[in-house]
Amino acid sequence: MTTLPFTADLTLTPEVTAFFDAPTNTISYVVKDPNSNACAVIDSVMDIDYAAGRITYDGADAIIRHIEEHQLKLEWLIETHVHADHLSAAPYIQGKLGGKLGIGENITIVQDTFGKIFNEGTEFQRDGSQFDRLFKDGDSYQIGEMTAYVMHTPGHTPACMTHVIGDAAFVGDTLFMPDGGSARADFPGGDARTLYRSIQRVLALPRETRLFMCHDYGPNGRDIQWETTVGDEIDHNIHVGKGTDEDTFVKMREARDPRHAPADHPVAAGQHARRQAAAQGRERQNLPQGPGERALIMFNFFKTKGDNVNARKIDDNFSVTGQITPDQVKAVAAAGFKGIVCARPDNEEGGQPSFDAVARAAEAQGLQIVHIPVSGQLGEGQIIRFHDAWEKMPKPILGYCRSGARAGSLYATLKR
Repeated sequence: MTTLPFTADLTLTPEVTAFFDAPTNTISYVVKDPNSNACAVIDSVMDIDYAAGRITYDGADAIIRHIEEHQLKLEWLIETHVHADHLSAAPYIQGKLGGKLGIGENITIVQDTFGKIFNEGTEFQRDGSQFDRLFKDGDSYQIGEMTAYVMHTPGHTPACMTHVIGDAAFVGDTLFMPDGGSARADFPGGDARTLYRSIQRVLALPRETRLFMCHDYGPNGRDIQWETTVGDEIDHNIHVGKGTDEDTFVKMREARDPRHAPADHPVAAGQHARRQAAAQGRERQNLPQGPGERALIMFNFFKTKGDNVNARKIDDNFSVTGQITPDQVKAVAAAGFKGIVCARPDNEEGGQPSFDAVARAAEAQGLQIVHIPVSGQLGEGQIIRFHDAWEKMPKPILGYCRSGARAGSLYATLKR
């Protein structure tokens, strides 16, 4: 179906700032309303230090600095689709700047699919409740005075959406630059024929519409690029341009996808993402890893979401989250937690709430709380203190630090 569920407003030109993540060849965007200070972030990336097995925040912090330096108001954090090649920084940025988190309604299909692949238990919520909004085809939302429209463009994954904002469209993993062709369609739930039809919907936008890619790999050694137009794609795209028909595209796509390196195979990619998730939960890859430790592919889309706290549930007794504030402690209690473990030293960064401030709020809510600050490698004393606290504290417990990683590392020592 190439009929568009809206009419694009080419008179509106949003201000688009791109952020390129070289390890994953991903481009994230800050999209600003030209008539206000409102903005949205699209497809942010959480960095991973593979050698150390830990999460870093350089890319996300660059986006945050840009928003703060330009005195922008973050209203939306948009995921065009679920990403198999990187973790989203949206929850981290949301925790710093606020805003609503949105994704396509078929996230529930992706959650269920990968939950089954990795035999994850029912404690992982697969209803999309981790997001503030699940978009349907034809939905709209506001970024300041701009109206953004959403098109369902599946094929790469069932949850893929294209976001059209004025004369700009953010296509996720459907199209690449004209010399890059199109996205693969061999992930679980992907389909080459569906992808072709989705691409035709994108190409039904006015020719002058600016298209912004989610990935670029610099084919044939050219410099990285991320912006083109509908007209350029129609005229020059190596996979769908110049009137390529559906059957020809499907034959090409289905022949091409299996030739990817084994590490790019969906199951291998899932296992790799499992290791990435484990890195955030345990901070070091040499910690024990097993089915009971709930390292789930794209795990930050399976979190339990409290009123104001994003908590990643490891099991029924322990969850982890990033830094919490005294004001959020009430939501922690409302979510059913009985205890809190803080694994973060005070004064790691400016504006960080002190442990004492969080502890006073916790005690006012009747929660037990303990401070086991971790800086660098875990020491034997910290492990002993955590094990002692674990025996004495009521469950469930929420552990926190800057990202949740050090709290997860403490919990992982129980399984040694």
